[in-house]
Amino acid sequence: MTSINQFSDTIERKKLYSIKELADFLGCSTVTAQKFKNEGRFDFYQVGRKCIFDTEKILKALEHKKVGK
Repeated sequence: MTSINQFSDTIERKKLYSIKELADFLGCSTVTAQKFKNEGRFDFYQVGRKCIFDTEKILKALEHKKVGK
């Protein structure tokens, strides 16, 4: 089984520019990705109406959540 750390080592640092891209990255629906954003699970910044997510920060947040259980 691949850990998030191993996955993060192989993925290049990338920006996600929409909820759809976030959903594709997480492998979930856009509704779930929007819910995660609204709950503040992932850091993002906003330019106008565009939300921008950093994949490295998302992976760290997921790892932190896994360890925190």
